[in-house]
Amino acid sequence: MKFMTLEALRGKLGQKIPIFVTLKELSDKGQAILPFMADQFRECGNWDGAEVDGPLQKFVTQLLRDGQAVVLFDGLDEVNLENDKRATLINELKAFVNSFEKCQVLVTCRIAASDYSFARFKYVEMADFTEEQQKRFIFKWFQDDAARRDACWQALSDSKSRNLRELAHVPLLLTLLCITFERRGEFPPDRDEVYRTAVNALLFEWDNSRLIKRDKVYEGLDVKYRERLLAWIAFETFSRSEYLLEEDKLAALIEAYLGTVPRVEADVDGLNVLKTIEAQHGLLVERAQGVYSFSHLTLQEYFTARFVVDNTQDVLPQLMSHVGEDPWREVFLLTAGMLYGADTFVQHYLARLNGLISGDETLVTYLKWVTEKSAAVTTGVQPVATRAFFFFLDRALDRALDRALALDLAVTYDLGLLRDLSSDALNHIKVLQDWSGRRPDLPAWLPEKLAQVNFPEAGAGPEAWLLCAQQLESILLRYWRLEQFWELNSAQLNLLNQYLAGTSVLVECLKVATVRDRAAVEAQLLLPPP
Repeated sequence: MKFMTLEALRGKLGQKIPIFVTLKELSDKGQAILPFMADQFRECGNWDGAEVDGPLQKFVTQLLRDGQAVVLFDGLDEVNLENDKRATLINELKAFVNSFEKCQVLVTCRIAASDYSFARFKYVEMADFTEEQQKRFIFKWFQDDAARRDACWQALSDSKSRNLRELAHVPLLLTLLCITFERRGEFPPDRDEVYRTAVNALLFEWDNSRLIKRDKVYEGLDVKYRERLLAWIAFETFSRSEYLLEEDKLAALIEAYLGTVPRVEADVDGLNVLKTIEAQHGLLVERAQGVYSFSHLTLQEYFTARFVVDNTQDVLPQLMSHVGEDPWREVFLLTAGMLYGADTFVQHYLARLNGLISGDETLVTYLKWVTEKSAAVTTGVQPVATRAFFFFLDRALDRALDRALALDLAVTYDLGLLRDLSSDALNHIKVLQDWSGRRPDLPAWLPEKLAQVNFPEAGAGPEAWLLCAQQLESILLRYWRLEQFWELNSAQLNLLNQYLAGTSVLVECLKVATVRDRAAVEAQLLLPPP
């Protein structure tokens, strides 16, 4: 978005004025879009004495009406869902676009936030770095050190660095990898270790900062307490879905924490510490006047997980209250990977999953149905994978009545879960074809119909999976003699959505967590609550 703004200022988008709007700030201020824009113009230009609702707002309105501006709305996913803030803002954005049809508008949003739909927009996704772009980035990073440049690229290209190469597709994470390699001369094996090493590198120079030399009160703030300070800030703010942080509140959080550090004896100036963190380390940055955030959401997620790991006994129940919530996915994965032993974590997680649906008799009965149907299948595939398959199948046919929901839940969650629970997911379905051909007691039409199912190729999109689901549902509904779908209301659908999303994250956690009996944990997935 910043690049697009600069390109507009350079005239690359025509002679149009770029108007950059941070949607979280707009929502938090409770302003309408036009007054907010006018306020931005007044702060940034020579508009002394201009009233926001007077000539200045008329100027902005005319600018938009004539199509002489390109408006960049940044970070829709950062607007809180509570009190319908995001839904309200989405309606305001739709009204804005309809009112100023000549104006070019760009809206950014994380893919995970899928609760929006805009007409007449072209939807695009930010592409990950290609291998060539990764190489170019690394070569520019180490342009003054050819030996380290070549060593970094060779280490990243090594067959043992497959997980690191996945991270390197994301520009920010490749930056962290370069920092890590620059400091250590090698890559650590785990993702959380990459974050930890990179953060230590960013904090390393604090001991030599002018602030510490100037004021002895900060002598006790060594690397350990700096990390704990950032973890405290991250957890306190992330728990409230706060990603843009007001300066005074952030300074108060800093002062509250530093007041507990034993070697910091004098009164603490939280604002000075905040400015030092921003100037020396870039971990907290000022996004607008008096408004801060972590330099990237990834760092806020990492420090939040760090706080959970350091305070497991007190904080774990609070973390578990967010099972199934997409914004907490990365926090769960990082926490699971950083814990020395994750058995307690996993048991709390399973208990929370069961608790999500244990109070709803319909959903419990639904889980029993899934379990009974999967128990009747003797294909040699893991039982939990079979349960995941039946979940996918039933949710797909249920949502065949609503194509949008079918794409969202049946494909995004259920098939993703099926693939993770069983590395042989497609073969699992194809086993049904082989199985049906060898069973003389089956109706003659079943093998023929199963053989006609069009299975998606590797990398196929959701439409191909939906077509496959529709074919399977038609066949198996007939075979099972099911005449109607499960009747779930919107609240139950949301609860089931959260349950399946949470199960999918637990599957991912088990890939990085240290647990005594991984198979025993997997065997408990997608079962009715005890």
